[in-house]
Amino acid sequence: MPHTPQPARRYRFGVFEVDFRLGQIRKHGLRLKLSGQPLQILERLLDRPGDIVTREELRSELWPAHTFVDFEHNLNSAVKRLRAALGDSAESPRFIETLPRRGYRFLVPVEIITAELPNGTLEAAVADAEEMLDREDDFGDAAPSEPALARDPVPFRGWRRVASAVAVGMSLLVVVWLASGAGSREATTADSAASIAVLPFENLSGDESQSYLADGTTEALIAGLAQVQSIKVISRTSVMRFQGARRPVPEIARELGVNTVLEGSVTRMGDQLRITAQLIDARTDRHLWAETYNGRISDLLTFQSRVAQAVAREVHATLSPPEEARLARVPSVDPAVHEAYLRARYFWNQRTPDGLSRAIEYFNQALALDPAHAPSEAGLADAHNLLPRYGTTPTRTALLDAKQHALAALALDPGLAEAHAALAKVQHSLDWDWEGAEASFRRAIDSSPGYATAHHWYSVLLLTVGRVDEGIAEARRARELDPLSPVINLHLAYSLSYGDQLEEAQAGIQRALELEPRYANAYYLLGWIHLKRGDPGAARTAFTTAIDLASNPREYLGGLAAAEVASGRMDEARRIVADLEATRTSAEDSGQPLVWALVALGRTDEAFRILERDFENRSVAFYLFDLTGHWFLEPLRADSRLRALYERVGLDILSRTSASRTMRPTRGE
Repeated sequence: MPHTPQPARRYRFGVFEVDFRLGQIRKHGLRLKLSGQPLQILERLLDRPGDIVTREELRSELWPAHTFVDFEHNLNSAVKRLRAALGDSAESPRFIETLPRRGYRFLVPVEIITAELPNGTLEAAVADAEEMLDREDDFGDAAPSEPALARDPVPFRGWRRVASAVAVGMSLLVVVWLASGAGSREATTADSAASIAVLPFENLSGDESQSYLADGTTEALIAGLAQVQSIKVISRTSVMRFQGARRPVPEIARELGVNTVLEGSVTRMGDQLRITAQLIDARTDRHLWAETYNGRISDLLTFQSRVAQAVAREVHATLSPPEEARLARVPSVDPAVHEAYLRARYFWNQRTPDGLSRAIEYFNQALALDPAHAPSEAGLADAHNLLPRYGTTPTRTALLDAKQHALAALALDPGLAEAHAALAKVQHSLDWDWEGAEASFRRAIDSSPGYATAHHWYSVLLLTVGRVDEGIAEARRARELDPLSPVINLHLAYSLSYGDQLEEAQAGIQRALELEPRYANAYYLLGWIHLKRGDPGAARTAFTTAIDLASNPREYLGGLAAAEVASGRMDEARRIVADLEATRTSAEDSGQPLVWALVALGRTDEAFRILERDFENRSVAFYLFDLTGHWFLEPLRADSRLRALYERVGLDILSRTSASRTMRPTRGE
């Protein structure tokens, strides 16, 4: 592949910065002696980090056909000089890997430096400095214009050289000051609170099947740092959107709302493992820390712990003794167990029926090797909690399994945040144990303050029990930790709509749709907002769009029925009810869409029969907070039968009824 000059001519990796415009490489700001072919080879490697730059490419570009040299000798010599400048070695490479008979590959992440100086500032400063020294040398060598005894030539010349050097230093300091943004009126000062995004680590193994190792390292570092109260850590969902992206670090940091970024790579060759990591101050685009770890696959957890500790130290996090101990702790885990666990989490994060099935398979595989592996028990709890939503398992069955695994995980590790959150979800959805669920969510958040999922699920609990303002606050915290998650952005919009903050709710819907344009649930909520504002035509369009996009359109038909009734299309609404009744395959299927459609038609007796059944089999768990707060269901909240159902599960809805939610369907039967 011919080398194409890149628009960006300045790069940074580790403690090195390279400016190909000037033909310079610096380490810790100090210039190294490197030029010619070694620097040209480095340029081609930095343009394509992680890719193989073949020997043939280098031959054709740097040693053209008309050049009569010993190519092999010259190439090996140039690479050797390049490695010497970087402090690298062929036997244990940190930066440049040799692929025998093929070429070379650059191993660590490369950052493009986008901060620009005023046109020609750097070049002019260097040129002026060099010219100043040249003039000083010329002056010192010139014949004196006054009698020799009138001056001491050596001290005078030394003073001029010192003065020139100081001037050169000051010029370059000003340049660096401008480059760092410190000279700008808009330059920011250090934030009082540390915040970090762990960008997806790159898989440089040359084997796509090893991606789970890189993803697992990313997730482990996020989870480890999220345990520190004084660090805001962006959640996995948001950072994974930047996987494979070649965007400037400051731009990514602004989008995520953080002041530092951690990036790196994972390379596995058989049983050998290499992890590189570098921490960048996104405000100045400067490296704070970088390190490479070489070892065996069994050292993975140790490497992850060392990286987390180093990052906490570099961002000056305030650590309590328990937090310090958690970061330093390296569990003793069989590498095969940990590998199965990483594969399981990789599939669990896909949130698909097949992904959950494979996740459960790998979690069980890990537990077969080590029955005392608490993270795998917690993983099974998480998987079973999601099965009713993404699979076909009946709600009660799935939640009972989730509870069993969550309790098993806590018996093995009482401080495991994921296990506490999984148990809390079961206590909320299956046990109707509101106080117990809140206590478990609190324990999860205490153990891992940056665990966005715990804040999200806790918000659902608070909305269910009618504590809307607190629910909104938890939803905001979840979004702060996971700002690019469509699910969490939409949950905040739901929360705001229950607090009658419709303008902000609609803005949240638009944000979710920017992140996921085919997000059916976002169009569903938009339909309800249009309906509340008295625009059934727009509501109908939104509900229809949700149905067209959905993998399970059934759950959105209740909203469409409400829009049809509001538009006076009663026959269409009745047809939807008939279709919903005819296509219900199991008594344990959620009756949510039927309840909405029947309420729209004013057939509340039938709606209550379905509610009775859903309360009995626990499938009401997935819309219980709607019964508490959704404006459209006010007719049910005014009925003593719903109050009786709520009392059965330990809730009181009287305090939740408000004048702001008294809108009725436009028409009924």
